[in-house]
Amino acid sequence: MEAGRIWYYKLPEGKHYLSTGQSTRSAAEQFVIELIPRYYSFRRYAEPFFVWDRYPHIRRLREEGKSITRRHAKIQRIRLEKHILPDPFSSKQLAKITRAGVLELRSRLLAKSAPATVNNALGVVKVIFREALYREEINRDPTTGVGRVKYRKEERGVFTAEELRRLFPDHGYGPCGTFGTVPASTWPP
Repeated sequence: MEAGRIWYYKLPEGKHYLSTGQSTRSAAEQFVIELIPRYYSFRRYAEPFFVWDRYPHIRRLREEGKSITRRHAKIQRIRLEKHILPDPFSSKQLAKITRAGVLELRSRLLAKSAPATVNNALGVVKVIFREALYREEINRDPTTGVGRVKYRKEERGVFTAEELRRLFPDHGYGPCGTFGTVPASTWPP
């Protein structure tokens, strides 16, 4: 909004217009673009992400003909709410998050979650930063260069006869509840 020679802006929950102190539109727009990451914490910026009807990220992908399903958005939303938003990382201002901050987040997540879960959670963070960069709301992406955690998938083994007997004892229900009516002693060894 222009009033006289100075441009003004209003924050989403603000009641009043505030001065940019700029007399040209381009300088005022740049001021507001630089204000967004200073004003918003990561939590506040990320809050609407992966909500199907609420965030322009999903709308943009759909308008560009890219595939995104409600199921994928729901899974990503769960990862965001469970692993990222409760972490102290989310309280940091968007513009002040560094690659070191992302690596610290990864370390904290690894201390309490499996590597695959950490990779998926960091994928959510990367999407949020890349969207902010695409929209030119930040000048750099601190997740650039942060690699996935390497891990080796363990092969699932076959139960031994003794393990099966412990799971399905002759008397009682064992750890499996009411399953099975055939006595374990009749199973092949």
